[in-house]
Order: sequence, then structure tokens, then C-alpha cells
Amino acid sequence: MKKPASIFAKRLREARLHSGMTQEQLAINAGIDEFSASARMSQYESGKHFPKYEIAQRLAAVLKIPVEYLYAADDKSAKLLLFWNRLSRSKQKEALEYLEKMENSDEEA
Repeated sequence: MKKPASIFAKRLREARLHSGMTQEQLAINAGIDEFSASARMSQYESGKHFPKYEIAQRLAAVLKIPVEYLYAADDKSAKLLLFWNRLSRSKQKEALEYLEKMENSDEEA
């Protein structure tokens, strides 16, 4: 099982690269001091340091992803979190109803 810091590092890097931002841009936009921004992001992405949850929330907000994505232990769960985040409230409701029906049909089979 991967360590939480390495999972966080992997997801943060993936999200940042997908956004097209540099480490420094992301850090500054998340309110990290510009003089240490690049170094701190490098440490987070390498898994050397693990940010406080408050900082993770700010990074996720800048990246427009749910903070839970950064902590998702497996790739399928992470992908679902991204899909879920992109859905409107009404589509989320529909998706939940569909999943509940799927679960119930498995129980009946």
C-alpha cells in the first residue's frame, strides 16, 4: 500500500500538470509566500513534505478539484471524484439514484 504522502504527491502533480500551471504559479495562487512557493511545491510533489489540510484545500480550490481527490488511494476512486465534481447538482442526484438502482439490482440477483 502506498504511503499517504506519495499518493498526495502523485495526485497533486497530475492535477497541476493538467491545469497547465507551474509549481510556483499554483503555490502563489494558493496563498503560499512567493519566496518559498516553488520549493514548497516541489517538496509536496516529491512526497518529502505533506501540507496541512488547510493548504491542501487551498491548492485544490485553485486547481478546481475536490480536495478528496488529493487523498484518493486508488485511481478509480480519484477519477470518480473528478467526474463527480464536474457534474451539476441535478446530475449528481441522477447519478446517485442510478448507482442505488445498480446496487439494489446486484442484491436481487
